[in-house]
Amino acid sequence: MGNGQVNYPLRGGKVTLWEGGIRSPGFVHSPLIEGGWVNSELMHTTDWLPTLTHLAACGLENPLCQGPELGDIDGTNQWQMINGKSKSNRTEILINYDQIWENAALRMGDWKLLYGDPGRGD
Repeated sequence: MGNGQVNYPLRGGKVTLWEGGIRSPGFVHSPLIEGGWVNSELMHTTDWLPTLTHLAACGLENPLCQGPELGDIDGTNQWQMINGKSKSNRTEILINYDQIWENAALRMGDWKLLYGDPGRGD
């Protein structure tokens, strides 16, 4: 703990590829969402664009609406997961791919593949 941070029970901290270095808290508040629960599903920052554009185009009460066509992007609409009606659309996340430092991390379900030096895990 030489860097002054504690991410217990997660391993690692800032600038590492361990869970303590890659997970970040987030929350969504709205009177339209029933609160009081914790979601541990996979979501990436790139998912916000398709999720919010879908809501802007379709609203909340039109389940058949497909939303706008955004082309070939990395994100996926996660609204059904955010409001608790389904699991995440994601089964994997590319966490890091660094050609300079020659390390990488890929998460698939409950498994994570680490390549190179993931950083200190203490």
